[in-house]
Amino acid sequence: MTIGRNCLASFFLLFLGMSVLLIPRMSHASGTGARGIDHGLLSGIFADGFESEGTCAWSVTNPLIVFYQDSDGDGFGDPTESLEDCEPLAGFVSNNEDCDDSSNRTFPGAAPIDSPDLCMKDFDEDGYGDDGSGPFEPGTDCNDLIAAINPGETDICDDVDNDCSGVADQDFLPGGSVTYDGGPYPPDAGLAKGDSCGTGDCAGGLVICDLGGSSLTCSTLVNINPEVCDGADNDCDGSVDEEGSNACGGCATLPADPGDPCGTCGVYECFDQDTVYCNDPCTLVDFGPVPSFIGEGQTAVNTIPDPLVVTLAGPVPSNTFVTVTSINPSIVDVFGGGVTVLQGTNSAQVLLSGVSPGTVNLTASLAGIDLHADVRVFGDAELRHVVALVPAEAWIQISTTFQFDVVLDLPAAIGGSTVDLSLDPNTFGTVQPNVVVMADEISASFDFSAGPVAGTELLTASLGPSNASATINVISGGGLVINEVDYDQPGTDSLEFVEIYNPGSASVNLTDISLVRINGDNNAEYGRIPLSPVSSLGFGEYLVIGSSALLSTVPPSTKTITFALASNNLQNGAPDGLAIIDEASSALIDALSYEGEITAADIAGLGPTNLVEGVATTASDTGDGSLIRSPNGIDTDNAASDWVFDPISTPGAENTP
Repeated sequence: MTIGRNCLASFFLLFLGMSVLLIPRMSHASGTGARGIDHGLLSGIFADGFESEGTCAWSVTNPLIVFYQDSDGDGFGDPTESLEDCEPLAGFVSNNEDCDDSSNRTFPGAAPIDSPDLCMKDFDEDGYGDDGSGPFEPGTDCNDLIAAINPGETDICDDVDNDCSGVADQDFLPGGSVTYDGGPYPPDAGLAKGDSCGTGDCAGGLVICDLGGSSLTCSTLVNINPEVCDGADNDCDGSVDEEGSNACGGCATLPADPGDPCGTCGVYECFDQDTVYCNDPCTLVDFGPVPSFIGEGQTAVNTIPDPLVVTLAGPVPSNTFVTVTSINPSIVDVFGGGVTVLQGTNSAQVLLSGVSPGTVNLTASLAGIDLHADVRVFGDAELRHVVALVPAEAWIQISTTFQFDVVLDLPAAIGGSTVDLSLDPNTFGTVQPNVVVMADEISASFDFSAGPVAGTELLTASLGPSNASATINVISGGGLVINEVDYDQPGTDSLEFVEIYNPGSASVNLTDISLVRINGDNNAEYGRIPLSPVSSLGFGEYLVIGSSALLSTVPPSTKTITFALASNNLQNGAPDGLAIIDEASSALIDALSYEGEITAADIAGLGPTNLVEGVATTASDTGDGSLIRSPNGIDTDNAASDWVFDPISTPGAENTP
């Protein structure tokens, strides 16, 4: 044992027959194990209690204890700095578990979320330990200076790895759960952080974090300005000069302003942003029907089977006279020389007199507009003839009924005209033996009932020596058909749609039915749309799957499903295809291969599938218009004859090329 200059190693005193060992506080120098006695030890030896300040009376019952220096005050001692005493000392603790006595945020349990026991550093006091290196156990906190960054945080869009996943903003990157909503330019919807974005004056941007960190924006939206007439897309919505300076919202100079008077009794209105038109209710727009009939000897009467009517563009502000003249008054005479359209109405019936048999052309005139109509004067003794069966050809599903009309050349005489009906070979359906055209009518309706077997019937209607015929094609199949498709429009394809029709005799359950889109480049599916949200499709009903913009134009009663995107939902062919499938039975219901042949489509659940029915159609969707089945809903299993291009689309309604 070494005794220092300023301390004694030990000091014994025998006093009054009692031995007491007075022991000074003994310090353990770092790493030396040397002991010393405090200065002033001797000055107080004989004071009361046999001890001096800085010492304790040692005995068997009062042993020395090792205390460890706690410089940082965190309650844990430095194992390398200690001293012995028999009672606690300020700045010292009885444990030696501190791994860094220079920091009161580094001690066992400092990061209780990571570990309640290990000696870790938690500088930001968020419960997670610093993941760096040092005189402590590494934790999971990737930034121990900021309490809002640790594995328990939710990652926001701020270019910071908030949740210590190793990737900043992972939910906003491609494949993440948050995408850009498109801002003013809907085609940008669905983009991820880092994607290119923007159009017009905002072109060339990148998708970046929005303020607040919960969403994305386009970096160039700062360039948005109110739209002006300068040939540019100032407000970055994909349209140019749509909010112009003229009274209709466009940029062109208008020949007149909306509300200015025009025509006979009209005013100008906006046709579009750069065009006005004269909305003149006093404009003559129709004169008919053609032909109309009147009996010989009748005076100042309406024509039959329907009155001859002049029609104006709209309700007139005051009584308006329309002149009507006959090219031959000796056959037809116009009562009163015309007709007055009363204030607040837009039409009036023309009264005529039948002077002698024959056909005369009448002219209705108003404000420089002339319209013409033929009127036939007939006698009761004249023979009536069958001139047509409408339609002249029909495709009818087996076990269903279809209505035909028989048409005469003249209104039926008093008592009516009986027309005989027959079928050849009279095998694939039935029809009543005759139909009566009532007096003063020129047509009558009747039903054909198709049998359970497919085939062709020739329907004939006869009246005296006259007759007319129609071809009836009784077909099997039925169910659902792809009835109309518009996959390509001028500019952005934002009005795409697929129309499905039920021409069958019963409602179809759509629970397991899907529309499959096929990429002709690799024969693979590029999208499948379940039809189950619609539940079922009744006989004669239409289901339109289209963009939200397109679906806003269909008849209100139409069943609809909205495409996922605002545009570019259907590929433009060369070739591409569509298929209706029953997933429950792995069956193909109907298919269309357009702009080429797809004969081995890879449809999950069906395997290689031929989308060409018979011979592939050569019709294609070229701009405005759509591909349609013609006649409507008819599927002969030959695409070349079933499909044509119609320049007028009719989503949710009958195809009428």
